[in-house]
Amino acid sequence: MEFTKKAPQYIGANLCSKCSVLQFNDSNFGVQGYKGAPSESTDEYLSIRTESDSSSPKKVKLNYTHEDHLPELCGLLQSAEAGCDFCHLLRGSIQEHIVKLTTNHKIQIHLFYVWSGGDENILVELIACVQFRLEPDHAEGVQDWVNCTAVQDRTHWYEFIVQFEILAGQGNYPSWLRLQPTLPDDPLCEKNLQGLQASLKECCKVCKHSRGNGDLPARLLDLEANNTKYEIRLIKTQGMDPSQTLNYTALSYCWGSKADSMGQSITTANNIEERLLKIPFDSLSRVIQDAVIATRRLGLRYLWVDALCIIQGDEKDWAKESENMGLVYTNAFITIAALASASCHQGFLRRPKPLPILFHSLGSRDPSKRNSIVKAMSAMSKLLSIWSKPRVQGTYLLRHLGPRPGYLGRGYRYGWKVPTIDDYEHDLARSNWSRRGWTLQEEQLSTRVLFFGATRLQFRCVSRSWIEPFKVQKTIKLSDLILDVTPKKQIPESFQVHIIHKVWSSIVRSVYLPRGLTNTNDTFPAISGLARRVAKATGDEYIAGLWRSDLADGLLWMIDRPTKRGLEGHRFDLAGHQGYFCPSWSWAAAKLHSDTQLQGIFLDSNSHQHCEIISAWSILESKLNPFGRITHAELQIRSRVFDLPQDLYYFGEGNAHHRVYFEKENFGRFDVWLDFYRNSSEPSEQCFLCLVISSRIEDSPDTQSDEFSADSDDAVDANSEMLDGNLNNKASLVGLLVYPAQQEGKYHRVGSWKGTIPKGKVGIEDGLRDFEYRELHLI
Repeated sequence: MEFTKKAPQYIGANLCSKCSVLQFNDSNFGVQGYKGAPSESTDEYLSIRTESDSSSPKKVKLNYTHEDHLPELCGLLQSAEAGCDFCHLLRGSIQEHIVKLTTNHKIQIHLFYVWSGGDENILVELIACVQFRLEPDHAEGVQDWVNCTAVQDRTHWYEFIVQFEILAGQGNYPSWLRLQPTLPDDPLCEKNLQGLQASLKECCKVCKHSRGNGDLPARLLDLEANNTKYEIRLIKTQGMDPSQTLNYTALSYCWGSKADSMGQSITTANNIEERLLKIPFDSLSRVIQDAVIATRRLGLRYLWVDALCIIQGDEKDWAKESENMGLVYTNAFITIAALASASCHQGFLRRPKPLPILFHSLGSRDPSKRNSIVKAMSAMSKLLSIWSKPRVQGTYLLRHLGPRPGYLGRGYRYGWKVPTIDDYEHDLARSNWSRRGWTLQEEQLSTRVLFFGATRLQFRCVSRSWIEPFKVQKTIKLSDLILDVTPKKQIPESFQVHIIHKVWSSIVRSVYLPRGLTNTNDTFPAISGLARRVAKATGDEYIAGLWRSDLADGLLWMIDRPTKRGLEGHRFDLAGHQGYFCPSWSWAAAKLHSDTQLQGIFLDSNSHQHCEIISAWSILESKLNPFGRITHAELQIRSRVFDLPQDLYYFGEGNAHHRVYFEKENFGRFDVWLDFYRNSSEPSEQCFLCLVISSRIEDSPDTQSDEFSADSDDAVDANSEMLDGNLNNKASLVGLLVYPAQQEGKYHRVGSWKGTIPKGKVGIEDGLRDFEYRELHLI
């Protein structure tokens, strides 16, 4: 008797009629051709025809349009409650992109499958394009609640992109769709542990990293307390044998909101004696529980966690330990970075379950047969159940990748990178961890870091990185640029210091400032470890986030999105009335504007300083941390000044602006960037002074050809000629906008400016002679 082989049955997610388009028929997607025919054992694969360039990602639009309203998305909620798994996933994923939205906005959602570009032709993701319309008077604040971009060819429409990674599930189709292999549910499964142990062994043998000075933190968690394998207690390291090598892990994680932080297990002056005896595992927050499990599975006994190893509420202990925070991570054998955890109550060892979607190919080597199949199937209502001779079928997995700050909504028309199995940046960029202020130096100062991402496990040291399933690749970290500047004979030592200062400015302005802090007072402490390293490398003095030898350049920054409170509100904040003090002239003042980003007006070696820094100083809150919080700071500066003209031209619409410009006789156009939004009711412009800081030749051949031309005789001659009145080159003049503070004789920095001196106008020094020479005290 002859038996017919029964096709295997696969179980996919529950989908509503609208979402059933996810169970696609590849024949309807415009099959361009096959490499051979679909088969279970060959490397044949599906190729998709699109109008885009072959090197670009290929998008296939699904027959799906859904209209709803933010932020509740009641339509998706109703469908999810009726049983649609994808509506539930889509609603939660979209809401992850929305921040503090209280007003309703109508949206349209479109779905696309995306194949990677080039010859790979891999099905990599599903994207949901969320579009909405805003009138001009509401568009200005849209970036406060979602990271989006304007839609091309649709006036007043905006969009953001939600990404879902696609991985191989069950079935015989992965080679046909060329899917990325799925990863184990347990990031520390036996296979991963073997790969990780091998990577650690190779790193210790080959890389031979220095682990700082070897000093131990004041306290550690002993995970084998009382000679057991399961008890935990806090221990003091003072008095331990210094010759004994003690390897410990350090945990880098997000505390979460203030409510989350208040609910986490901490060490205080009242319970420290109890913790020195025993800490019940069940009393620990989820993220620390997972850190204990991970440390033990790595074969290590000791763990450092700030919440338990620093006495919370003890200002003296906190100041001392925060000053040594950088060394804690440098001296650790390995740092555990909990990327998958958004708060102390969320663990990182449980990967989110992906959504299984059914797939069934109708591919055929014979185009005529394929066309007849498509015509026949168009009359069928149940694609998967009726097709009787399956060749390639199964389920694939959808997993939300999460919002990516700075990249959302840019879309594929801008060359947005699609995820791949070897790309470790996706977990990192989409995590709350990468948006927190403290975690920057915790990563950069660590000798080794083990990243527990939402989708992948990643191990990185300073020189190399390994990615699950532990493929080796080269990587360069920011700390390489800051801290490992190797002396080069062809570069003067003074210029090496200039490079370090330039990288420092770039990091604090563009990388650190946009990150959030639960307590704004931690702005200086959260980067004190990096500051300590820079001070050691340069021998320079640290003053309120700036460096004494780089003060003039350090003053030149502009705020991307200033506060909308107006001048008086901005001055109120600068006076420290919100409990956070920093001088108005330091980049740290931008923390008053929430998580903003700064830009340098210019940081160029080929500039001429017109101001004299007479003195600069700060008062530390605690002498235990010379790089920590301050209570006061002043800058005494002497330079040329002139009044801000009353004839100003504004950028933008409405009666509130932070960018203005004016024309000045014998010069050219001056652009002004305010540190606040100026309203029509603000004081007269005559109260503002423009303080000259430096100048630079814009289009001298000597300034463009040589990276180190500032140290050449030709560059010096060109500068001198321009300053003395050579009119052959265009030049720029830059400075600060200042305004009287409440303290008599003191000023606040309230903005910055850049002026252009066109060819044929006037030499810089000749033009400056008409300006008053004054000495100002900035606070």
